[in-house]
Amino acid sequence: MFKLFPLYVGLRYSCSKKHQWFVSFIVLASMIGIALGVCVLITVLSVMNGFNDEIENHIFKMAPHVLVTNVDFDKNKQVEFTTGIRDNSFVKNFSPYILEYGLIKTSEALKPVVVHGIEPSQEGRVSAIADNLLTGKLTDLVYGSYKVLISQKLGRELGLELNDKVLIMIPNAKISPVGLMPRYKRFTIGGFFHGSNGLGIDNNYIIINIKDAKKLYQYDDRITGFRLQAHSLYEAPIVASNMRKLLPFDYYVTDWTMQYGSHLKAVKLEKMMMLLILSLLIVIAVFNLVSSLVMIVNEKQPDIAILRTMGARSTTILNIFLVQGSLVGLFGTIIGVSMGLLLSYNVTFVVDIILKLVDLDGLLSTVYRVDHFPSKIMLEDVLIVSTVSMLLSLLATIYPAWRASKLNPVEILRYE
Repeated sequence: MFKLFPLYVGLRYSCSKKHQWFVSFIVLASMIGIALGVCVLITVLSVMNGFNDEIENHIFKMAPHVLVTNVDFDKNKQVEFTTGIRDNSFVKNFSPYILEYGLIKTSEALKPVVVHGIEPSQEGRVSAIADNLLTGKLTDLVYGSYKVLISQKLGRELGLELNDKVLIMIPNAKISPVGLMPRYKRFTIGGFFHGSNGLGIDNNYIIINIKDAKKLYQYDDRITGFRLQAHSLYEAPIVASNMRKLLPFDYYVTDWTMQYGSHLKAVKLEKMMMLLILSLLIVIAVFNLVSSLVMIVNEKQPDIAILRTMGARSTTILNIFLVQGSLVGLFGTIIGVSMGLLLSYNVTFVVDIILKLVDLDGLLSTVYRVDHFPSKIMLEDVLIVSTVSMLLSLLATIYPAWRASKLNPVEILRYE
């Protein structure tokens, strides 16, 4: 029973009497400060997790995991590559591709484009393009039909609709009676897809059948290379490293981190910095907790003296004020976590209302490449914030509690 004595007294001290309302107010302010700091931290981290998830699952979804190219990727090298890669457990799927440049011409406009020749039956295994199709299907890209899929944004810029005719012109010239003429071929718009603004794919990206691309660019049996899909986005560097060891030196292997890794690193660094900066809110609240506990210790000096004369040890006094400070931190953390989770779950709705009220509806899609305010709550972040809050609160109670345990009851009672 005596072991519960510090807990009992600490709970009693937490409920100050009416004439100690100022101390109670400071304790309450400290608790609210801790709660607000925890709430803000959880909400901000959840929003940054949401943006990070959008980048990985939407922007990077269109990016190839690993690319394997060769200066002369002829039929023999293709057989050599496919034979050697089938037993590689790190590679989930692969598909051949041709990547070239050209111009797309309509009756009113001329635009530079990146021409991507794909194998329709295999592309869905390594790319999310099929999921991003607004109209049309990959299987519509039948060899000889000369159909093309273009990005929705490019289609709007050129004023194109489904089944419209366009010319695709390439830099390879041919000799004619009137001199050198660029090679071109008439294609039919077979569909539109929504690409990834963050990687610039949506601006000038068009897709055709790989055999049509070979004929257009006179590739014969050659290709640009293979697109490889790893089991996860973050295994791509491992796959690329294995490919470099497996393939001869004349093969060039790249993965998405070499081109787009800086985007993801920037988001993770920003999240870390936000965690450190916003933790100062909790630190400020903890300083208020220190000052309030010091004031409580000063007001409770007579009680401390009486407890000491009744046989309470200094460790008992220490534990009493540790309990009181820890309770403030505990309740502040619990309230903050509850508020943070509630706000994180509804942050998309709240931000939409705020943007509409200030007449900034649509700002997110033009600045941040997403059409909503994403949020993703991670248990790891909640545990880290809660643990940091509790540890700081506990550290804040050590000095006032230690000071209370060192008070001399004789000196206190002398002036009472």
